[in-house]
Amino acid sequence: MKQSMLLISFTTGILLLLSGCGGRIVDWGKQNFYQGEKGPDYTDRIKGLVQSKTVYNQLSTEGMFDVLWLNDEARTLYADMNSARLGKTPEQYKMFLRRQLEENNHYITFYVLSLNRVPLKDSDTQWTIQLEAGGNQYAPIEIKQIELAPEYEYIFGEKLTPFKTPYQVKFGALNADDQPILHEGVKDIALHFSTIDRGTTFNWEVRRYNLKDTLAAE
Repeated sequence: MKQSMLLISFTTGILLLLSGCGGRIVDWGKQNFYQGEKGPDYTDRIKGLVQSKTVYNQLSTEGMFDVLWLNDEARTLYADMNSARLGKTPEQYKMFLRRQLEENNHYITFYVLSLNRVPLKDSDTQWTIQLEAGGNQYAPIEIKQIELAPEYEYIFGEKLTPFKTPYQVKFGALNADDQPILHEGVKDIALHFSTIDRGTTFNWEVRRYNLKDTLAAE
């Protein structure tokens, strides 16, 4: 019994010592192990882009979703990060950004992280996804499992774990009458995740970039 108490006291003391010295250990590590040169800081631009929700059935986790809407803001950030990483020239960057923003004229796209045991890609899966815009709801034209580009892995950050699978959820940008779903009157959109007896919703304000102004500012 005395040995057990001594072991507990010793372990507690070590933990307290390490917690107090944690900052100094990190500083020592940074000083003695080369950390590389710091690149651009994207923290402020990433903040708020990814939304996360967990749905429970009492104490059991029914679904855990992290969602990134690839709107003009997210695609511009991706183009900036990609061009910096690959050392693209200003002209290459503008061409790449133009293609990224043009994609949003044809599709409304989301990247979704879901638990490995909660698949999304099959029509008979537990969870279904619908887009709501302008009072109408739309089914996705495609849901597929993907590998994220390094820039999007960076945007998701710690939310991307080995226990989650990334998916691309894509909707057509035009309705059945060939009119834009995100027309000027649409101020916000919602992405609904639903099962038979429960659901959750992600909401975004619609912000529109002017392609000419965006490129001219670069």
